[in-house]
Amino acid sequence: MLTKSPLWITGRKLTVIALVLLFHTGCPHSSQPPTFDKVLKAFCGTPKEEMSVKDAEIYVDLSQRMRGFVAVSNANSRISPNSNYRRVLEKLLDKMSANGYGVQRYRFSQHSPVANDPDFLDAERYTDGPVPLAQILGQLVTPSYDTKRLTIIVSDMVASGTASGAAGLAPAACFGKLSDNGAKVLLLGFRSAYEGTYRASALGCLNRQFQMTANQSLPGSGRPFYILVIAPNSRSLDDLRKAVLEKLAGRVLFDSSSNPLALKGGFPAPPLDYNIVQINSRQGDSETPLRFYSILELHNEVVLRYRWQATKDLDDDPSMLGIVNPLRLEREVKVVYFDGPDNTSPVTDPSRVNIVQEGTGDLLFEYSLRPSTTHPWAVYQVSVRAGGGNLQLGRRMSAWSSQDDCTPARPGTTYKLDLLGDALMSSFAQDAVLGEHYIAIRRD
Repeated sequence: MLTKSPLWITGRKLTVIALVLLFHTGCPHSSQPPTFDKVLKAFCGTPKEEMSVKDAEIYVDLSQRMRGFVAVSNANSRISPNSNYRRVLEKLLDKMSANGYGVQRYRFSQHSPVANDPDFLDAERYTDGPVPLAQILGQLVTPSYDTKRLTIIVSDMVASGTASGAAGLAPAACFGKLSDNGAKVLLLGFRSAYEGTYRASALGCLNRQFQMTANQSLPGSGRPFYILVIAPNSRSLDDLRKAVLEKLAGRVLFDSSSNPLALKGGFPAPPLDYNIVQINSRQGDSETPLRFYSILELHNEVVLRYRWQATKDLDDDPSMLGIVNPLRLEREVKVVYFDGPDNTSPVTDPSRVNIVQEGTGDLLFEYSLRPSTTHPWAVYQVSVRAGGGNLQLGRRMSAWSSQDDCTPARPGTTYKLDLLGDALMSSFAQDAVLGEHYIAIRRD
């Protein structure tokens, strides 16, 4: 059984950066270490400026199964005034309009514009058959897809992680292509009053119909529905989040902008067989990555032991993904040589980086690094990724998911929502860089 680790994905983007500067006054070289901007440019190139997009397409699931969210509540109205679904949908449209977003509205089942806002809230409009999420996602990965638009999908996401149609189109394949193009995603969950006919999706009771009633009067009660946001870049998602999404008061179930391994920084650990001249001079604030600088003296290859401290506990945020086994984190080492006849391009270096123990919220790394014999400075980049099969869903995603929907006894869960979580996790999280440690070495 997979066990949860105390290392969880943090809510802000993280890059752990340390420069280990190795200096000796008797060294014949007097060059200063390369600036960190110069180091980043050498390893990562010049970052592209992200533009925030203001055009959006909203797809609303108008299947019969969704009708219960806007069911008849009294003899004088076809619109439920007490439905949280109605409140969220109205606020979504109102806030996007107020903040200058151009919105095109579509039925979930077909690419034809819905006439006007009230149609989303009219129970008589909810007549479509079930349409898998993969069918909508398939439209987003075609060559003609407009990458300068936000896509917002509103649905109950029942069995949304399964394949669709004869071709077996799966959300994971679509998400993978979107991730390769730099897209970011956010999945928000809501609960609402519900009264209507539910059609089961589990194989043991496929298409069985029964009446379902859910009350939203108590915290955590009500039937779930979801808003899936697909943005072309981080800035577009961040701007929409601040202007619109935070006002909806939804629960975050997945956020691709969050990086696993919430690390505070690297600290030298004993034994220290080198001279520390300076340690842990920090730059940055709560909104920028922390950068750690150290100055050491080094002559030959040495094993540097650094403790990476976690800043989040597993109980801090139930939306955070967990690391299954920290000792299985994938490590990669690259090196660039500076200030010789020519600066070099990044190359993979056989230097070893081991994780030798897991402490309470800490990881102890051993770096086997060496100075250059041809250049004054050798700068190493140690990057860490979770790797395949080494992430597990956050507690909230698991709690909102169920493995059958054959009875109305659990209206507060969604059938196989965890499959959607797995698809998002494998596409946007397992290969993402979780932390980076930069070490600049000069022979003494």
